[in-house]
Amino acid sequence: METLRLPKIRLLIYGAPLAVIFISVGLAVSPLLVAYPQLATGIIYDLTLTSPVIYLMLIWNRPIPKATVVPIFIVGVVLASFLLPDNQHFHLNLVKTFLLPVVELLVVTGIVLKVRKTVNAFKANASSEPDFYLTLKKSTMEALEIPLLARAMSTEIAVFYFSLFPWKKEVPRDNEFSSYKDNGAIALLGAIIFILVAETFVLHTLLAHWSTTFAWILSATSIYTGFQLFGHIKAMIFRPSTMTAEALHLKYGLFGDITIPWEDVDRVALHTGSMETALPGMEQLALLKGLETANVMLSFKKTQTIEKLYGFTKSCDNLLVHIDNSPAFIEKARAAILNLNTKM
Repeated sequence: METLRLPKIRLLIYGAPLAVIFISVGLAVSPLLVAYPQLATGIIYDLTLTSPVIYLMLIWNRPIPKATVVPIFIVGVVLASFLLPDNQHFHLNLVKTFLLPVVELLVVTGIVLKVRKTVNAFKANASSEPDFYLTLKKSTMEALEIPLLARAMSTEIAVFYFSLFPWKKEVPRDNEFSSYKDNGAIALLGAIIFILVAETFVLHTLLAHWSTTFAWILSATSIYTGFQLFGHIKAMIFRPSTMTAEALHLKYGLFGDITIPWEDVDRVALHTGSMETALPGMEQLALLKGLETANVMLSFKKTQTIEKLYGFTKSCDNLLVHIDNSPAFIEKARAAILNLNTKM
């Protein structure tokens, strides 16, 4: 019964406000509005108040973020603005003048509270998880409770954090393994950043004669891409892969994280660039695949998931990675697997 009841609840939650919106839009585009201009007042308040309030009431005691009511309100304001003629915007202007600032204030207050909650959660998690990026992702997920928003926010924070702050490299522990010293990734990414800077200046100068707005949009995009790549380079340096008794945590800067329980690892071997790359479900933990080298191959007993930038994921059954000290890595990994099998 629960499986049948859940879709009905969702249909009610989303269907009720959508029904109000569709009916309002139907009235706004029908001849009735011309015959009865007073309908405009009802349409405005149905779109901007009735629909959002119904939705808010339906989700009030459910694990759905209350902030999701804001897009419904905004959609209502936009629809009313476009569908109704200018001479019928009196009540819509009241909504924009008095209600919209209140909504904006509530949104800003909510963001401030979420950020404060994120900071507190980060402090609580930092003692148990030393990796900044993993702690940040865990904390934002706990604080925001909206996976898509939490992943985007943690990525944006991480890009600027690694670009601007960590500079002093700590002495690596016995269970930490770097992946950047001799695979050519940093040199390649550095060259791309240099080209971005040079091309951005040239293109901005040329495009500014055609469209200043487009030139600045392109320049801002290029600058941000450069920040992402620089943050990734720094994260590669300051985020070594780690081993614990239970799992292997492979970290590739900001563009790839994967945690594999030892019980799921079938084989760890030196990669020589042979036909192993043709194995099914093969992935490489790299941004510039084919240009970055890989010297270790891992095969899994069941499919594993790589978490990439902004929370995007990729499945793999075999994985190629670059480890600077690959012999020690392979030795420790095999010892961990053997130790686990001995306990079992």
